[in-house]
Amino acid sequence: MSLHRRSRLHLGHVRWHHRWHLGRGEPLGRDFGKAWAAGVSSNIADGITFAALPLLSAGLTREPALIALVALVHSLPWLGFELIAGEIVDRVDRRRLMLFGNLARAIIAATIAVLAAAGEMTLGLLYVLAFGLGVAETLVDTSWEAIIPRLVPRDRLESANGRTQAAEWVANDFIGPPVGGALFAGAAAAPFFLDAGAFVLAALLVAWIPGTFRADREVDHSRGAARRDIIEGISWLWHQPVLRTLSAAAGWSNLVGTAMLSVFVLFAQDILELSDWGFGAVLAATGVGGILGAATAHIVERRIGPGTLLLSSVGGMALAALAVATTSNPVVVGAAFALDGFLIGMWNVVVVSLRQAMTPDEMRGRVASVARTVAFGAIPIGAAVGGVLAEISLRAPYWLGAGTYVVAAVLMSRTVNNRTIAQMKSA
Repeated sequence: MSLHRRSRLHLGHVRWHHRWHLGRGEPLGRDFGKAWAAGVSSNIADGITFAALPLLSAGLTREPALIALVALVHSLPWLGFELIAGEIVDRVDRRRLMLFGNLARAIIAATIAVLAAAGEMTLGLLYVLAFGLGVAETLVDTSWEAIIPRLVPRDRLESANGRTQAAEWVANDFIGPPVGGALFAGAAAAPFFLDAGAFVLAALLVAWIPGTFRADREVDHSRGAARRDIIEGISWLWHQPVLRTLSAAAGWSNLVGTAMLSVFVLFAQDILELSDWGFGAVLAATGVGGILGAATAHIVERRIGPGTLLLSSVGGMALAALAVATTSNPVVVGAAFALDGFLIGMWNVVVVSLRQAMTPDEMRGRVASVARTVAFGAIPIGAAVGGVLAEISLRAPYWLGAGTYVVAAVLMSRTVNNRTIAQMKSA
């Protein structure tokens, strides 16, 4: 139950004609279709990696802490490297960065596959390679957010982001993990060979996009310039009340959402009395809701306005958390998770589209990296909070979510509403 998800892309109803038509309005164009397909391929590979990395590490050690460390080092670049990634994105051609980032991921995945097949993999090597995958992912994903406004008209950003966000749920939740697990059961190297091929395909699709996508700015190569550029991105976001508030809300939601999810396995077993299959089914309900929310966000936004959509989303998350806190019925909990996913999907589409539309092109990488750092920086804190609260009661994290989401909606309402967003767009 959190407002931010890392990857992208929607596997919806796709038709390849002369142009890429998605919904009403001006077509999104062939180049967006190529970028979309590249994202689908890389996101499936990400989902496969999500399942295969812990399985590979479990074959090297049975120490839980050492296995968990693989996931930690894989995600660490989102905290320690993301601000640098944003600066790089604003300095170079973003299409080429996506191209070489995907090729780097292909090489790393192939290396893991070869070492696994030869029986030469060690935990130390796996940590290094997992970290490398994470670094390349930050560069590709941050470039993706910066390049989309150059591929589609501004008034179609919601449609484009709806499809890109929804595909993340499909690829990462429904396709990649089961494929990764099934392939690993046959041969430990197999999922990583497939990863390498998927990343190569993504790179080829990106290479097929014509044109230059370097930001129109004078790049300063003097000593300390990168640090000044990063500070400039932080300062710009701070002085945008609507975007600043939305970034803070995403960070808080990720903290609270992680606190709830980090102990949900115990909640599911001890309170809901679910089997392993039932536990997975409830989690899958979030993915189903997320796909629907991302795919319909642009329609809802047109009807009620972006501010109302965002405030309603936070209020709805409070209701979802309250439902979980007060019930022992698995069906109700599954419905609450589906509602939460639906609201997260809509939120992400609208927030990313606003950030893309309002941020100057020469700063899109840095501003996106600041927002992502806030969002992901809250996740480990949330996991710790969830563990502490669960010692008191397994329901406590959900009461925290219900209460703080209501407070967040009230606090946000002064800064984030249809009027303030309209003023920001017209400024």
